[in-house]
Amino acid sequence: MMMKKMAGIAACAVLLQAGVALAENRAETFTFSPYAGGVTFDGDLDMKNVSPTFGLRLGYNLTDNWALEGVAGYIKGRHDGGGSTDMVRYGGDLLYNFMPKSDFVPYLAAGFGGFDVEESKVKGMWNYGAGAKWFFTENAALRGDVRALHYTADSSIKNNVEYTLGLLFAVGAPKPAPKPVEVAPIVAAPLDSDGDGVIDDRDNCPGTPKGVKVNADGC
Repeated sequence: MMMKKMAGIAACAVLLQAGVALAENRAETFTFSPYAGGVTFDGDLDMKNVSPTFGLRLGYNLTDNWALEGVAGYIKGRHDGGGSTDMVRYGGDLLYNFMPKSDFVPYLAAGFGGFDVEESKVKGMWNYGAGAKWFFTENAALRGDVRALHYTADSSIKNNVEYTLGLLFAVGAPKPAPKPVEVAPIVAAPLDSDGDGVIDDRDNCPGTPKGVKVNADGC
């Protein structure tokens, strides 16, 4: 349900912003990105195939390509036998953005953090994955993300998958450089020195007195 709401909000934003100039991934920009989605847990865990998650990512674009991002997310882990477990994931990520000058920007990501399961803290969770941002205004984008989440619990490595959909907003983004405007060259009108209606290039009789009728050759 949460993902459907997020998708609906994004679709409305796209329609409202139709015709607005598209943007790009720009350096020296702060970003915040709320998200919602699901987590598929390792088969060894007593969890349902999909548990809901939502959270927030805060980032800074070091360059057009490279970015740092912090993440904090809540997961409602649903058990196969009923009931649920509250979980929190947090950490920092490094992103590499491809095609940063485009309105569609795919990226790779990897990071390190922690994973709290109610009262117990699991340290040393690392993640990697990929995603994409589609800018529909100068400073707003629809964002999709898939991550593999790995951590150690009960003396074994657990392999979970997180997939989310959200929005990204850029704050304090420098304006993109304006594209140069092409100006059509000014073409001078053909010269008719004697004013007889025949241009000089075709005038075989230059210097015709004013008011004298001439033929097509200016004579």
